[in-house]
Amino acid sequence: MLVPSKTIVYATRNILARASAARIVLALSDLLASKEAVHVGIAGGFVSNHVLKEVARFPLSADLDWSGLHVWWVDERFVGSDRSERNDAQALAALDGIWDSAHFHRIGSANDFSTATEAAKAYQAELEAELTPSFDLAILGMGPDGHVASIFPSRPAGEQSAYAVFDSPKPPAIRVTVSMGLLRACKKRFIILSGEEKSTAFAKAIAAGISSEKCPAAALNMSGTYWLTDLAAAGN
Repeated sequence: MLVPSKTIVYATRNILARASAARIVLALSDLLASKEAVHVGIAGGFVSNHVLKEVARFPLSADLDWSGLHVWWVDERFVGSDRSERNDAQALAALDGIWDSAHFHRIGSANDFSTATEAAKAYQAELEAELTPSFDLAILGMGPDGHVASIFPSRPAGEQSAYAVFDSPKPPAIRVTVSMGLLRACKKRFIILSGEEKSTAFAKAIAAGISSEKCPAAALNMSGTYWLTDLAAAGN
């Protein structure tokens, strides 16, 4: 029998960020104690700008050997590598060197490839060469429209492990994202939500019978998923 997803609600945005960071560090620590290589996929937004800052501050973070950790991004804006809006730039700034010994697998930028399609194919090849079959842990967010990574409602979704997106409703329009299939194959997922603007989408994501085309996050309401929210995102 499948175990359902779990929802854990924290009182405030700041407590959510600190508690999520503690869960991430402890989960990765346990994995690194049992495996030579641990693969984590991370999102941008609240995850990169707030949660990873708390990961860097968490006392155990400075004491662990992170050399077995492989860090991947679940989506990226197809802009120049020096642009501050890239998810990898935000994440690495937030981590402040705490994972310096880890292996970082960045999605190619507009400096590296002529098109997002080329960048996606290169990332797909790297993912498929390294992962069996997916991340050990994915640290995700969700937009107010229910999107995860750069998988948006009512937009065509690719079947490849990574593919180009040309019509993101949030600028910039051109991105690279991993697939829903890859995220569903992940061993464990933390989906971290903050703010009242997420509450309607969260209610849809965990409701029975909701189409993942209308609310992509609903496809991840499954065994192995932990919804970590503050009171506002949970609808109080």
